[in-house]
Amino acid sequence: MRVDSAIYQGCAIPPFYDSLISKLIVFGNGRQEAVARTRRALAEYLFDGIITNVDYQIELLSTEEFKSGDFNINFVDEYNKRR
Repeated sequence: MRVDSAIYQGCAIPPFYDSLISKLIVFGNGRQEAVARTRRALAEYLFDGIITNVDYQIELLSTEEFKSGDFNINFVDEYNKRR
C-alpha cells in the first residue's frame, strides 16, 4: 500500500485546490486480494476536518460487480440509480 499526498496536519486546503488531495495505491495477488486490501485501507484512512467520499468508495468496492470485475464504464451511474 502507498499513499501519495502533499497535505499535512494543520494544512489549510484552499477552495481552488484540486479535489484529489490524497491518492491510495493498493495491490494484491489477484483482484480479490487487491479489493480486500483496498477496502481495509480505506476503512483505516483517517481524515479530520474535511468531507471525503471514502464511505462511498468502500460501498462501491463491496458490490458484487466490482468484486468480480463484471462492470463497464457506466458502473457508477448505474449504481447511483439503484441506491
